[in-house]
Amino acid sequence: MNRFFAKMFILLCLNISTYASVWNNPHHSKKIETDTLFSSFSTPLKRLDPVQSYSAIEWAVISQIYEPPLQYNYLKRPYELEPLTLTKMPEIRYLDKNDHGVDEDSKDLMYSEYRLELREDIQYQNHPALVKNEDGTLLYGQLSEDALKKIDSIDDFKEMGTRRLLAADYEYAIKRMAVRQNHSPILDNMQAYIVGLETFSENITQIVKEKNEAQQWTDLRDYSIEGVKVINDSVLI
Repeated sequence: MNRFFAKMFILLCLNISTYASVWNNPHHSKKIETDTLFSSFSTPLKRLDPVQSYSAIEWAVISQIYEPPLQYNYLKRPYELEPLTLTKMPEIRYLDKNDHGVDEDSKDLMYSEYRLELREDIQYQNHPALVKNEDGTLLYGQLSEDALKKIDSIDDFKEMGTRRLLAADYEYAIKRMAVRQNHSPILDNMQAYIVGLETFSENITQIVKEKNEAQQWTDLRDYSIEGVKVINDSVLI
């Protein structure tokens, strides 16, 4: 009889344990009851700069902050690229060495030109860096040393601002990738696909080096890449 009760007690404990949470569950019980998918990171996040990051784990966070022009539709089989910040899929034009249009299978094909048209409803998250005065200058663009000493977090700024995503923003991101000091892991690969990127990278890396030594900021808007052109606020080629 004692053996029977012992077995029943063990079975009861096992049954209870299947419904109980682990003792060190980091999530609040009320959160667990909601329709929330919890996940974890196998390694610490090291970089959240999209130019420098090369980890899929980091991109799980970055993709919630910075939106690329295209995204994968993972519900389709096979996976399919679709517009995210674009109004439609990029338009492709095939060119010969003289920039004349040719067919995709032409023996004179030298370049492929991609035309990206951005949606006009994409806005940046509210941030003090985007607040402007009536004359168009940045409200917090020239803070004094005394003013900076009083700031510990973004919440210390009284004003917040936003603006729409521009084609020039993607152009600037490509330029940042070209700066060797930013240690982009894909720069060498991309040089084979963007006309003039290799030459631009060599030149801008030296310029940034010299400006850093002089403790000066390099405004990449003052420089251009041969194969990247901003047509207007919404169109990038």
